[in-house]
Amino acid sequence: MKLWPFVVVLVGLVLGGTVYILVAPEYGASTRSGRELPRLPLDRIAAPLPPRFAGPLPSRVEGFHHELEKGPPLSYVRARLLEGDQEMGAKFLSVLRQAAASARSLDELWGTYGVVLGLGDHGDDKPPDDMGFLKGVHDEGVPCAWLRERLADATKEHPLLTELLWRKLVRCPGSETTALFAREDAPITWVLDHHGLFDSPRFTPALESAVRRILNQGREELFVTAMYWLSRYQEPMAQGLREELWRRASGEVRAEWERKEAMKDELARWREEEQAWKCPPIPNRPEGVDALTVQRCLEKWVASNWAATARFAMSASRSPELLDAPKSLATVRNFSSLAEMKAWARERKLVPAATPTLEDEPRSLYLSAIMRQARRAFIINLATRTFPRRHDELLVTLAWKVRPELAEVVFEQLPPKTPPADLFQPPSSDEYTLRAYADGQRFSVKARNSHSFEDIGAVVGLLNQVLESRGSPHRFAVLDSQVSEVQVVFGPEAALREADARGLWRLGNGREVLVQAEALKEKNIRRLLGEIPF
Repeated sequence: MKLWPFVVVLVGLVLGGTVYILVAPEYGASTRSGRELPRLPLDRIAAPLPPRFAGPLPSRVEGFHHELEKGPPLSYVRARLLEGDQEMGAKFLSVLRQAAASARSLDELWGTYGVVLGLGDHGDDKPPDDMGFLKGVHDEGVPCAWLRERLADATKEHPLLTELLWRKLVRCPGSETTALFAREDAPITWVLDHHGLFDSPRFTPALESAVRRILNQGREELFVTAMYWLSRYQEPMAQGLREELWRRASGEVRAEWERKEAMKDELARWREEEQAWKCPPIPNRPEGVDALTVQRCLEKWVASNWAATARFAMSASRSPELLDAPKSLATVRNFSSLAEMKAWARERKLVPAATPTLEDEPRSLYLSAIMRQARRAFIINLATRTFPRRHDELLVTLAWKVRPELAEVVFEQLPPKTPPADLFQPPSSDEYTLRAYADGQRFSVKARNSHSFEDIGAVVGLLNQVLESRGSPHRFAVLDSQVSEVQVVFGPEAALREADARGLWRLGNGREVLVQAEALKEKNIRRLLGEIPF
């Protein structure tokens, strides 16, 4: 009997098994722990809340910021309103009424207490931004319950105050808010804004009321916006109102509408072409596959054959050409389905157990996108034109987003005495001091006096030290980035690091992210000035 055919078959099976082992999906627990979260030098002493936190609030626009130094920081006022503090609510309403009476315009009133009522996000024709920390519209630390209570009967309030309250209410979700915007006294512009943010899937009584008032008042400047929203609904009432708007529209308004419709048609054609872009079959090897193809085709490959896509993802993880491939490849490599990834995230407490069913949207192959749906990850724009930077407002906002982990913690910042250095100068040595008062202790860290950006590393570092002192396993972490728009995630430290070890994201250092964002901005400006080539 000849043994060589048997030996050849045996060797073939062994080699085949070896190859499969090398490229087979590695589902299950990771044996690595991931990158450590950075720790900052911190000063911690026993200290009560300073007396000024119980001090007076300014009541006039004139001299507002000078008087503000004698009382509590505005971030503290917002935090107390968010927590439902009735005493602070009454105190704030009193001084807000007086400030409105002394203001000559909405801009002036906005520049005093606007930030207390939530972070702004406004166009050029509206009051200037308070800040723009979080990318999104849902409850960004806006005291919605307080606003709704004030607007339940706003007929006796000063017109500027009423306008401010309505404008801030635009940021509040929920049926109670939508019901307020259905009132006849609700400003039409803000009704349309709120509808676009929260109610666009439905033809609501608020939208119907607003359109009827647009027609009755002849508000032609709002015709195009109203027709846009009405064109999305098939209800006879919506179609009838749209036809009436068209009938009354001037030639100029009709021309503007037709231009927008042409742009919409062009966008629809572009999307069809994008969807028709033919993806290659699921590759067996990474050679010849670029990151753009992976980004465009991964969803289709996964829908076709998750296991085959996972084998490609395993081989791609070792390819230098695909180092910039989307992190969603790691999801396919680590899990046998999207449902398994979501279950893993819940098991690791990266999303709360009570989180509603998460949508299977395209970006949900990213763990960070799943966490954003669950309000456990946030996209934060660090760029700001305001001096001093309002790190304390960002501290309050993040603490509110992850309540109750940081309940009853009070924040403040001591700004530097001098503005930051010019863009091309060395960083200023005059720093911010960020403080947190919790459980009879005062925690302090230094924050850089950046010429353009918030020091996200100092913010996250302070929050994490307070969490650690309270015995919480949860931490904030900054994901690696070279631009000023960063992602911050929140969850158990072990789970954050495990996700890093699995390649689901790359944990970064907030201080390094700040330096990289500054360097990129300086480089881009030098390019525009012609000092370096594009």
